Amino acid sequence: MEGSVKNTLKHAYEYYQRGLSILALEPISKKPLVNSWEPFQKVIADEDQIKKWFLSTGNNNNIAIITGRISGIFAFDIDGEVAAKHFDGIIEKIDDKVLRATVRGTMQIKTGSGNRNILLGFRPEDFPPHEELKNSVIWRGKELHTEIRLKAEGGYIVAPPSMHPNGNRYELLNGTSPTVLSKEQIYKLITALKQTEKENFPFKRGVTNSRTINTMYAPSEEQQLEDEDIVDIVTLLRPHYLRGTRHDFGLYLSGWLRKEGVSIESSSRIIELLAQDDEEKEDRLRTLAETYAKKDLNTIKGYSGLLSLLTDSVQDEHKACQILDEVGGIFQGPQSQSYKKNEDNNIRNNSPQLVKLAEANSKLFFKDQYGIANVKIKVSDHTEIMPIQSKKFEYYLSKLYYDSTGKEKVAGSESLNNAIRVLQAEGIFSGEERILNLRVAWAEKIPSACKNLTDPQWKCIRITTEKWDIIKHTDNVLFTRFNQKAQVMPDRNYPLNIFDQYLDLMQIRDVSLRILIKVWTIALIIPDIPHPIDILHGEKGGSKTTFCRCQKRLVDPDKIEINNIPTEKAEFVQQMYHNYLTVYDNVKYVPPWFSDEVCKAVTGSGNSKRTLYTNDDDTIYNYKRPLIVSGILNWLTEPDALDRSLLTEFERIAEEQRKEEDKVESAFEEMRSKLFGYILDMVVKALQIKPTIQLSNLPRMADFTVWGEAIARAMGCRPMVFVNAYKENIGKQNVEAIESNLLAQGIEKFVDSWYDEEKGINVWEGSTKEGLEQIKEIAELHNIDTNAGSWPKATNSFKRRLKPILSNLREGPGIDVVIDRQTTANTRIKKNISTIRIEKKHPLPPPSPLDQNDSQN
Repeated sequence: MEGSVKNTLKHAYEYYQRGLSILALEPISKKPLVNSWEPFQKVIADEDQIKKWFLSTGNNNNIAIITGRISGIFAFDIDGEVAAKHFDGIIEKIDDKVLRATVRGTMQIKTGSGNRNILLGFRPEDFPPHEELKNSVIWRGKELHTEIRLKAEGGYIVAPPSMHPNGNRYELLNGTSPTVLSKEQIYKLITALKQTEKENFPFKRGVTNSRTINTMYAPSEEQQLEDEDIVDIVTLLRPHYLRGTRHDFGLYLSGWLRKEGVSIESSSRIIELLAQDDEEKEDRLRTLAETYAKKDLNTIKGYSGLLSLLTDSVQDEHKACQILDEVGGIFQGPQSQSYKKNEDNNIRNNSPQLVKLAEANSKLFFKDQYGIANVKIKVSDHTEIMPIQSKKFEYYLSKLYYDSTGKEKVAGSESLNNAIRVLQAEGIFSGEERILNLRVAWAEKIPSACKNLTDPQWKCIRITTEKWDIIKHTDNVLFTRFNQKAQVMPDRNYPLNIFDQYLDLMQIRDVSLRILIKVWTIALIIPDIPHPIDILHGEKGGSKTTFCRCQKRLVDPDKIEINNIPTEKAEFVQQMYHNYLTVYDNVKYVPPWFSDEVCKAVTGSGNSKRTLYTNDDDTIYNYKRPLIVSGILNWLTEPDALDRSLLTEFERIAEEQRKEEDKVESAFEEMRSKLFGYILDMVVKALQIKPTIQLSNLPRMADFTVWGEAIARAMGCRPMVFVNAYKENIGKQNVEAIESNLLAQGIEKFVDSWYDEEKGINVWEGSTKEGLEQIKEIAELHNIDTNAGSWPKATNSFKRRLKPILSNLREGPGIDVVIDRQTTANTRIKKNISTIRIEKKHPLPPPSPLDQNDSQN
């Protein structure tokens, strides 16, 4: 369960090992687990204390990093999109390249609410007590909750992989450790970020108090509270005004007081007394001022938010209600408790109505193969599938309610949230499990397939052994979509050589390659089989990028046509999950993990998306996805990856044959619908032919080979034409694998040193130790680098490094290597010694020559 919230202790230890002072928070909360966390501003909790915190609650706590001199860090807490733009704009303009680069490269956290924390380090000795960095708001925008806060002495920030109360995780966006700034750089940065133009509020920073607020918002028929009542309210609430939640506490209390009709003067006195020991008292009063400035009371959160905080504080909702009822009983105005009742009535009345509206307009509530609740819902004249916990469904539900009230009422956010929670539970616990497919799927009756058009009407193409036709989204086959664009509508009226016209446009001339590209492209419509990785390589100017884009548009059009290979595996899993055909172009480097991960993606092995910084808790993704990897060089040289690949080499286009890119694009768009229609017709024929295909000695990608032969015959090719072309390509893969592997090269040169067909010398046997020594000796004679890290240094690593290349040696140069253990002694080898046998066999006969006519339709 690595990376999940249930293993946060591991991540707390990691932060501790970096010298940071760690604090355990309550699960899915910002509230400290301990009643008093101030001691840990002075002394770092040790491993035993951290372990005690986390194990006491089942090891699912949230994590906080204490800022200030104890950890040697401070943070900019950026709240809101406007604040983020201000921050980024200032950093972009700051006249210090080193400082700019440092801020961009330091540790950055995405909060559960979607905001950012920028973590930076400082040297505590640079800041004596009278100059220490303190918590403060250094910039505030005009909108509510738009500000940049400095979190330093006396503060903390919530750290990944903590979970926000809204269900989202805190993510690490950049870096793993805060970068240390000098004192001069820190002051320069803070000065730049502070607002220097006219203030957004009509009072100056540093002089905010109840008097200045009262002059801004004079009471108008509002309730004035007696001093005794104010003291009583503060006495009831102060025990629950806790560090870590003070901002929200002040926000919700201000909202409740505003809705209750309490005057701004009385409210500001309550906030002043409540926050009298709060170093951010000025900010609490600003929040109050902002709240009282709002005209639409429906946009203000109050009682319900305060109830949630108090429930967390006392661990008893009934007791929390009693406290707030006692506070509310002090209010004597005519509006007393009215807004609390209105809020409760909205939740009681609107939420059930929203649930009923959703159920009345839905055809199916279900959970998908990953346990995510979805709904198939009626939208205008068609149905769509939406995750219940998505913005789109929230907007849909809002519109349903708005329309149902004659466009007179708007559903409140709390009513929406409650309704969505109920529907989410219905989908997870009461809904049946259904598979959600991306782009293609087998229909209810195999061998019938469906292809999602991803058009606005959510139509599909149903393909059978008799025909293909366009149908509505059925209940039997369910599709999801992410950034996909609408598929071009297929045209049945195409010239028979339409695919050759396409390959001519792409300047692909090689006869075998044309067969392979046709088969591979058409096979993309066949669901749930492993498709080889199409590795495009060749010198620049060979139209690789144009071909990549056209292939993507033809089969899986998307808003993002070309992806970059990510640095993290979690992002790769996300790309695979969201794309049917993923295209990586202009590849110049692949991470060490990439080869293994693309093999998993091709074959459909389960892959767990990292849950440390995401909101996909312990989700195992199973998918089979085709990929294109393109670059001047072939970077996928691992034998396992090559065994699952097609090598597609592009030659540089001669200047006299080169066309302008916009003309190539225009020609492709003109033929795209006809080419798609041709592809669908070939799939219909392949569905008919496939059951008759009988092949022996299948290569590793066996399913693709059988389907490929069926597709080739559907196009009119003679039997085995495709198989021969494919085996020829596999031979190139073996050459590529051997040329990129030092040990394989050494073994090939070693065999050449003793093999003599005329004399019948074709076998060498000996101990693995002796074999490694002799192979190394011959390799060094041929300038093969035996000092490289990939060269085996001992017999155990020799056997381990042999395994991935055994099939390439056998199928390529015909070298069969067998490692065994000697069970009886003989004159050369002792008993129980590991042995190696290397035999040079006659290579397989070359494939049948391909007739030029077989490359045509």
